[in-house]
Amino acid sequence: DKESGDPVRNAEITLTPGSKTTVVGSNGSFEFIDLEAGQYTVAVEAAGYDRNTKKVMVYEGTCTTCDFHLAKTKISQVLEVTPSSLDFGTTQTQMSVTISNKGDKETEWTLDLGNAKWLSASPLSGRIGAEKSQTIVFEVDRSLVSKETSAVVSLAAFGNSYPITVACAVKQSKAEMSIEPGVLDFGEEETSKSFTISNTGDADLAWNVKNLKETCLTLSESEGNLKPGTNKVVQVGLDREKMTSDLNTSFVITDGSTDKEIQVKATHKVKSAEMSLSTSYIDFGENETSKTLTISNTGNAELDWSLLNTDIPFLSFSSKSGLLTPGSSKTITIRLDRNTMTESIDATILASDGANEFSIRIVADYVVLTPNMVLSPKTIDFGKDETVKTFAISNTGNADLYWEVTSSLPGCITLSQTSGVVWAGGSQNVQVSLNRELMQSDINTAFSISDGTRTERLVVVATKPVVEDYSSAEVISCDGRVDVQIVSCKRNGSELEFAYKLTNNGLGPINDLRIFFPNKCNLSGMDQTIIYDDLGNEYDSYRYTFRGEIYNNVGTYVRGITDDFPEGLPCKASLSVSDFSPNAKSINIKLSVYIGDYGVNFAREYIYFKNVPIY
Repeated sequence: DKESGDPVRNAEITLTPGSKTTVVGSNGSFEFIDLEAGQYTVAVEAAGYDRNTKKVMVYEGTCTTCDFHLAKTKISQVLEVTPSSLDFGTTQTQMSVTISNKGDKETEWTLDLGNAKWLSASPLSGRIGAEKSQTIVFEVDRSLVSKETSAVVSLAAFGNSYPITVACAVKQSKAEMSIEPGVLDFGEEETSKSFTISNTGDADLAWNVKNLKETCLTLSESEGNLKPGTNKVVQVGLDREKMTSDLNTSFVITDGSTDKEIQVKATHKVKSAEMSLSTSYIDFGENETSKTLTISNTGNAELDWSLLNTDIPFLSFSSKSGLLTPGSSKTITIRLDRNTMTESIDATILASDGANEFSIRIVADYVVLTPNMVLSPKTIDFGKDETVKTFAISNTGNADLYWEVTSSLPGCITLSQTSGVVWAGGSQNVQVSLNRELMQSDINTAFSISDGTRTERLVVVATKPVVEDYSSAEVISCDGRVDVQIVSCKRNGSELEFAYKLTNNGLGPINDLRIFFPNKCNLSGMDQTIIYDDLGNEYDSYRYTFRGEIYNNVGTYVRGITDDFPEGLPCKASLSVSDFSPNAKSINIKLSVYIGDYGVNFAREYIYFKNVPIY
């Protein structure tokens, strides 16, 4: 092959003179043997290739080689259309053909659709190169097609005409009815089923029911119309009251051309009431006073029930007869009056449905009934501040507890109630109120509560708050323009906390107020701060506070308070003393004070608190 270099198999070789022939082998070689010397003509022919010849000299005693390169035969003007016919059927709207130029020249082409107005194509003309292909897309406007039709369009190229046949059919609209399910089985209990009618076609479906003969069957609808692609659910009702035997029938749904049968099956169940009891043995034991019995109707007819032999001492029944619809139940409460009970019970009652009787055994143990009163807590402590407390009266016995308060109370104490009843196993809360305004002193008293056979005591404790009164103390201010007030003087364990308040009423703003710790004043000519009690014991202070700031007495250079003293604003201050004598009744505090602001002085350089009572 001149282009690919591949062997051209089965090419035919002819040698003249002599007219000898041979066929090229699979590797492209050939040979002629036993030739006489002389000139020969070699011709080669192969399908799809141009014929080729050569002249060759053959010499005696030698082998002559002759090679051929075959060129493929060129077709100058050939156009192929694939496919040459299009069938759009009943639904397709678009199809295509491929035109292929099999020649060796470029050509122009045009497409003539004739009078087929329902048909269009793109493109309608063009140029196509040698050995090239193009696609033409045909489209059908089905709104213009009312019947089966066809057309032959012509494609012109190379001076030739290539016909293409196009056919189109009209789809006939048709309703398609389907029914699901085809069998309705109501079994023994059901009274309602349904089936679905669907229109899977492309035309409206008119349907109706025929051959429905059973009077116990009813349909929600017996006819109707369905648009394409829609469905309808039809309810089928079964009136079991009208059934006299098992049901095995059918009815038909028709659309005028097609009938669909629906089978209907149902089992006829004879109606009867069935009584079921929640228990056949009721045991009240030694303590219980209430039990329940449930009667159920598990049948399919109304149940007329009653309890027999119920005239039993100490027992009462919430209901002894009644009617139960199928599937319903009734709970009966049976009460035992243990307060009137004098002996144990072992009795049998009967539950009857008119045809059958069922035994129910009832037992109860007789025990002596006694209440048992328990108070909690047994001591009520109001402390210093509380005014309301509660205690509980519990009955851990097996009989009702009747209680009452049997002793008097102080006038400042009242109870929410002074008598009551606590059921067996129950409890009752009683509120105790304390009117502190009526307290004369601390309270440590008790009152009695009785259940008729035994008495319990409840202790009540309350502390009367101490009113702090510092009017007996003497206060000496450092200046008439400084108001000094005692706030409190209290013990806190072994410590003493003394609080006071200073108010600048005319000194102007002070930026350097100093209050010295005991023996820490370093200004010449000034007295030292001193703290001592009524027993003559002197104390140091380990901490001062002033206006929220804390000053701890640590180190040599910590002298005391150094702070602003604004005008008109009460300033809270305090000092703390450790290891304070537990026997001291009052305290004396002489604070060394100083103003560091230029041009402002106190009238005296101390504030003195004398004989301050300790609380």
